[in-house]
Amino acid sequence: MRSMSKPSPVSCSKPSNAQLPTPTRRRRGVGGETGFFGKAQNSKEDDGQAVAANDPGMTFRRPQAILRDQLMATLKAIQRSSAATRRAEMAKARDDLFISGAARRDRTRRLIELGGLVEAAGLIDRIGHNPDAILGALRVLTKMMDLAKTGDAGFSSTVLFHRWQEAGSNLVENHNKAVEAIKREERGWASRG
Repeated sequence: MRSMSKPSPVSCSKPSNAQLPTPTRRRRGVGGETGFFGKAQNSKEDDGQAVAANDPGMTFRRPQAILRDQLMATLKAIQRSSAATRRAEMAKARDDLFISGAARRDRTRRLIELGGLVEAAGLIDRIGHNPDAILGALRVLTKMMDLAKTGDAGFSSTVLFHRWQEAGSNLVENHNKAVEAIKREERGWASRG
């Protein structure tokens, strides 16, 4: 047999329209003072609200309550502002990390490419794996370019640059022709086999 749950009397009771009495906050002091700056006993306090004794319809706020509310609003505004600042700083840090990562990858790619060019120029075959000698050779090229810019070398830096560019493009062409010949030869061996 299934048991039936019995509804709680709390959830079944009807809501009451009667207002609950508000407790009066009392202050211990001489002469029956009950509130701020010795107000008369016939005025009421209600969490920062005061009702004037002369006019029951007129309400005014105590200065402490106004100051407290303004202070709390200022504190919340500071918290929102600092949270927004933190979010902006974190977003900037993520962007900087992404940019620096991309820049680092580009720099690494460029350095690898330059290392390949040093090898393609044949410096490693002639000098060996000697970083000091390779750096010295590149430094001599830089000095030549500086001398050409000043005009002490007897030719201009643009002429020197164009000669280097022409020699490099010839080297790349010869390298590409050699690679193509090797590929043709490999294809020929593959078709015979």
